[in-house]
Amino acid sequence: DTLVVEFLSEFKDRYQRNNKRTGQKNLRCFPGCGDLGHMTSGFCGQPVVCHVSGLGGLGKGSNVPIRTWGEFVVRGTDEEWKIG
Repeated sequence: DTLVVEFLSEFKDRYQRNNKRTGQKNLRCFPGCGDLGHMTSGFCGQPVVCHVSGLGGLGKGSNVPIRTWGEFVVRGTDEEWKIG
C-alpha cells in the first residue's frame, strides 16, 4: 500500500511569530484560530488534523501507535520535502 496523507486543516500563506521572555517562539493562530475565534492573548491556534490511509493493518482499531511530527523550513529549499 502507498501511504497517503491528506491535511484536513487549512493553512495560511503567512503567520506571525511572537517571542516570549523565556525564549520560546510561538506562531499565532496556527494553523488557524481556535473554535472560539481569535484570542488576543495567550495561545491562539488549533491542532493540525490530517487523514492517513494506506497503512495496511495499522491504524484505527490496531494497538500500534502512529505518531507524526513536522518541522518548519524555508519554502523552496532542499529541506522542503525531507521524509525520514
